This record gives sequence, C-alpha cells and structure tokens, in this order.
Amino acid sequence: MSVRRPEWVLAGATVISLPMLSSMLHGSIDTTDVLIRFLGALLVCWVLMSILTSVFDRYAEQAARREFEVRMTRMKTARNSEATQNDADSESSASNGG
Repeated sequence: MSVRRPEWVLAGATVISLPMLSSMLHGSIDTTDVLIRFLGALLVCWVLMSILTSVFDRYAEQAARREFEVRMTRMKTARNSEATQNDADSESSASNGG
C-alpha cells in the first residue's frame, strides 16, 4: 500500500484529531488515548489515501494507453496517406513521361 503524498496523510490525521486537543489540554482525555486515536486516524487516512492513489494511477494508466493508441493510429494513417500520395505521384509522372 503505497501513498504518493504522505504529508497529506499526516495532515488529514491531524485535522481529524484536532477536536481531541482541547479535551486533552483540559485533562478530560488521557494523553495515551489521544495518541492511540491519532494513530488510528493515521491508519485510516493512510488506507484511504492508498485507495485514492491506486484509483488515480489506474485512470492515468488507461489515459496513457489510450493516448498511445491514438498516436499510433495517427501515425499509421499518416503513413498510409503518404504512401497513397507517393503512388499517385509516381503514376502521374509515369503517364506524363510516357
């Protein structure tokens, strides 16, 4: 499970854990509980970000493959039209020269 931007994972876990900060400072939640909840938020954010990364990578791969196919099709049609043009030029020069 790879994540391309781990700083976003850390930022997301921090944002999720921010509401507990005031309770921790007032003493109503123990520091170890806050740490455990932060680690849980970090784990959840990591999993969600890895899912998003895999979805984005899958669509990027499909788009790159489609782009490659379009370029290959354009190259083939350009070669075919170039060959057709060369054939037409050689036929016209043969009929004019003979």
